[in-house]
Amino acid sequence: MGKALALLRYLAKKEKSIQEFFSDLRDSYCPMDDNTSADEYDGVVMSTVHQAKGLEFDNVLIADDFRWKVIIAANMRSAIHCDEANILYVAITRSKCNLYLTQRASECLNYLSSLSPTIQLHQLPSLKSNEKKFEVWKRKWESFKKNSGHFIGSINDVVFPPDWDNNLHPLALHPQMSSAEQRRKLMEYLRSYHPDKFFPRFGDAIQSIMVRGEIKKVLEEITRQCTEILSSLRAED
Repeated sequence: MGKALALLRYLAKKEKSIQEFFSDLRDSYCPMDDNTSADEYDGVVMSTVHQAKGLEFDNVLIADDFRWKVIIAANMRSAIHCDEANILYVAITRSKCNLYLTQRASECLNYLSSLSPTIQLHQLPSLKSNEKKFEVWKRKWESFKKNSGHFIGSINDVVFPPDWDNNLHPLALHPQMSSAEQRRKLMEYLRSYHPDKFFPRFGDAIQSIMVRGEIKKVLEEITRQCTEILSSLRAED
């Protein structure tokens, strides 16, 4: 439906009917042989972004079939790598003269252009190191649960998820993990750290109102991160 609406908006802007659009496509269709370059070809090229790598065209129309929510969500997560954003970059840099955007494409690019142009590159931790962090957390968390009747005198007595305060790669997740694996870990965190799960289990061990407030603040932040990342994963689907 989104693609159909995008095509209608494009045709309305050009004051063309669908019949005229397909007629133009038929008239201009001429297979490009192996000895003809894109610069020499006089016709409409309908191509995937991957096939268009390394080529340039005078006029480029970006179809509305990119996963815009994924690109936005990746930026919200401060992700280092997003394949969909890389594909979009390749697409918009194929144009030499005119670049035509759908409304959703324009909104996405306007959002990205409003961000700081300064990009800091950070070394990506290995997938193995993130897996190890998760395994260490799980052992410590199981030990913490067994001793749940012990007195919790400060926020440092609580075992929190690994890297929960890391803006780049929170909660020991990694871009190379499958969506299913990320979901599994996020749901495990939510079952452990959602305030409605944590306080009924460990609340009696926290006797200080101040410490309880500090712990609640961290739990709410962890819960927010988990729900946001889960939402972005659903957007990728």
